[in-house]
Order: sequence, then C-alpha cells, then structure tokens
Amino acid sequence: MANINYKNVIVGVIIFLLLGAVCYLMFKPQQVAVLDIEAVVSSYDKALAVEKEIGEKQQELVVFLDKAKNEINKGKTEKEKAELDAKYTAEYNKKASELVEYSKKEIEAVRNDITAAAQKVAKKKTGSDVVYEIKAVVAGNVDITEDVKAELAKNNKETEAKK
Repeated sequence: MANINYKNVIVGVIIFLLLGAVCYLMFKPQQVAVLDIEAVVSSYDKALAVEKEIGEKQQELVVFLDKAKNEINKGKTEKEKAELDAKYTAEYNKKASELVEYSKKEIEAVRNDITAAAQKVAKKKTGSDVVYEIKAVVAGNVDITEDVKAELAKNNKETEAKK
C-alpha cells in the first residue's frame, strides 16, 4: 500500500473548504431592501404636515394675486396701474421665492428623515444600507416599507417627547 500523508490530505481538505466558503460568499444571492416610498410618505405625519403647510402658503399666494389684480384694476391712470403692477409683481416674486426656499428646506428634511430610517432598517434586515424603490426590483427583495413607517413613527414620538 502507498503511504498516505495525512497532513497533506488535511491541508487539502481545509483548502477545499475555504475555497468553497469563499465561492459561496461571492455567489450567494443578495437580498435587496426595497421601499414603497409613496406608502411611507403618505403615512408620515411630518410629510403630511409639510404638504398641508405648503398648500396653505400656495393658497395665500393665490389670494394675494386676486387682491393685487383688484388693486391694479382700481388704478385711475395707466401709469398708476403700471406702478401698482410693478409693486405687486415684486411683492409676489418675493413671496413666491420664500415659498420655494421654504418648500425645498422642509421637503429635504422629510427626505433626510425617510432616508435615515430606511438605511437603518435596511442595515438591520439585509446587512446593507442600500435601498431601492419597490417598483424597480423584480425579485430577491426584502420589503422594509412597514418597518420604515414604524421607525419614523418611533422617531416622531421621541421628537415630540423632547419638546
């Protein structure tokens, strides 16, 4: 019988197992965290409050425009009407610009809250902080929508408690 070197056999088996483990890790199916952003936004109190407040400010601009038109039409001369038009146009542009800046700031804050919650939940559920829109992934996904809603609600309660 041939002499079997058990040390070489054991080393060979260990190398084989290590290569198998590396291949498994390289080629194992990845789970992707997905999020239904519309569902999250429509249930997030802060997003709903921002949406309502922006709507109210837009309505205030509409009322302002109606009043401005009435005031301009009351002008007795074309010169007076032109001066009123310039005055109200400048005032409208300032208010509209302020609304745009306010909207950007508030929407960015909501987006940041949702992103942070989604990344935290995704990291916990899939080991990755990458999250895709649910409609963009066909298979191999982990839906974290409800968990993100819960995380946002929890964060909202903590914020309210601090006030």
